[in-house]
Amino acid sequence: MAITKLTADSITSGAIASTPAFEAKLGSVQDIGSSGVFTKINYDTETFDVGSNYDTTNKRFLPTTAGKYFVYFSLHLYGDIGNTISDVRATIYKNGSEYTLARTEWVSTSIDFSGATMNGFATMELNGSSDYVEIYGFSQDVDVGSTDISQTKSLFGAYKIIE
Repeated sequence: MAITKLTADSITSGAIASTPAFEAKLGSVQDIGSSGVFTKINYDTETFDVGSNYDTTNKRFLPTTAGKYFVYFSLHLYGDIGNTISDVRATIYKNGSEYTLARTEWVSTSIDFSGATMNGFATMELNGSSDYVEIYGFSQDVDVGSTDISQTKSLFGAYKIIE
């Protein structure tokens, strides 16, 4: 097995610099929607986007280079005082279907919900032409007020793994 030495020249000439990568966050607080229904998360503000593969209009990652990608998210949900929530979920969707799920479930349904952060990640093969990745969130048993997603504690990103 050969080992390749990385130099500043190899990084800036494109050996690593052109690797598709992005990170996006929420531009404003988002309501999670109806109890028990998955809601697409509106990561609409790019922190960076190497390769211009993140679609802020549709809130999805559409890589144009085939390969394996590390995809990650952080989603902070919080509720009005007095909310009762028994189940919070966040999931990575690939091509409109659930790929992996992060979940927190409480045994008691009488918890006064103040907030929960869901973190998730996956390594997935993306074809570089039609595959896309999105993040969805879910809360169950909201009996008072609403559950919101924090814009300052929530993010979505991905990068191609160099093979």
